[in-house]
Amino acid sequence: MTFLPMAIADLLAIAALCTIYLMRHRNREMALSYTIINVGVFAVTVAMASASTTSAALGLGLFGVLSIIRLRSTALSQREVAYYFVALAMGLIAGINIDPAYIAYSLMGLLLVIMALADGSIKSTAQKSQIITVDRALSREEEIIAYLNARLGYSISSVSIKEIDLINDKTIAEIQYSVPAYAPVEAAQSAPAALSATRVPAAY
Repeated sequence: MTFLPMAIADLLAIAALCTIYLMRHRNREMALSYTIINVGVFAVTVAMASASTTSAALGLGLFGVLSIIRLRSTALSQREVAYYFVALAMGLIAGINIDPAYIAYSLMGLLLVIMALADGSIKSTAQKSQIITVDRALSREEEIIAYLNARLGYSISSVSIKEIDLINDKTIAEIQYSVPAYAPVEAAQSAPAALSATRVPAAY
């Protein structure tokens, strides 16, 4: 198996994966992240495999590359984790010298088909991020989730408390949420004036 055909196959595969993601979620930053992760893992795998390293050294190097997913400032949704895993897996498959080559092509194609079908079967909207100020001091994540769910009509998956102000009786928190497709627009706009939210771009 030569390097160039597999590199072209990997680029086509990650382009297809990013196209699927952009068509359904329209987050260009995440698409860029998937592309860089895929190409980086492919390059490192090819370099280490060509350097005649032992299996232990190759495994340790790949572990270090894969661990960079943890270096992010906000939590990833399960859907985004799935896309990350497919991007990583395709980079590994393309970088490892699999013989015959059609096995690698088949595996990458299978991953793309499964990802397209699995993501298409999920009807919920993509996760979004907000920093929100609540008009009371709440120290428990469960209390904040229940409080905001009842007022905003969101489906909140996680809460990260940033600040609790006992003097002014308020809490600042970052939430990961989605608005169900069946929820009326009025429900998301019915929050009282005491709740103020500032949308910020999620940094990964």
